[in-house]
Amino acid sequence: MIFSDAAKNFMWPDNAVYLLLELYKEKEEMFNTSFKKHNILWKEIAASMMETSNTYNVTGQQCSNKLSGLKRTYRNIIDQNKKSGNGRNSWEFYSIMDSIFGKKASTKPPVEASSDGPLPPTPSTSNIYTSTSTPEVQNSTRKRKVESILENFIVNIREEREIVKKRIENNEIRQQSREAKYDEERRDRLKMHITKKWKYLNL
Repeated sequence: MIFSDAAKNFMWPDNAVYLLLELYKEKEEMFNTSFKKHNILWKEIAASMMETSNTYNVTGQQCSNKLSGLKRTYRNIIDQNKKSGNGRNSWEFYSIMDSIFGKKASTKPPVEASSDGPLPPTPSTSNIYTSTSTPEVQNSTRKRKVESILENFIVNIREEREIVKKRIENNEIRQQSREAKYDEERRDRLKMHITKKWKYLNL
């Protein structure tokens, strides 16, 4: 199938990753608390990505796998920061990942990411990553700036999604208008034909 081949060969550009994280963030509570199956939620996320751009030809499983990979990278960075005492990282998705999973990462050790989404939070008797808090505080200004940029980027993504949605709606309205106009013209032509025929028969 064309869809399967395109999805199989999909390469994740940064914009697609940011969109994936934003869509996941919107459904995060459902992943943690809903009785809805995770594979259905991932399919919905994949559908939203394709709705935003037809170049984002991905499956729900690919979205799940991508987030799992992002979570592994994020937790590896947390581990490295713990060992080195360094709270800064140049990974482009670090700040947005930290805004979603930061609290979870600070209260439990890194574990293999589930392809079904984030694991539910579990109680912890000690704050394992307390040692990373000091560098984060020292770099809070930089982090706020990065988060502000990410927030603006996410707002732009949402606006683009709304524009696409309105464009689809407008196209449907124009199509309906064209069909109505065509029907009206067809009725007028039929009326003229009948009128001419009636006049001819009454000559």
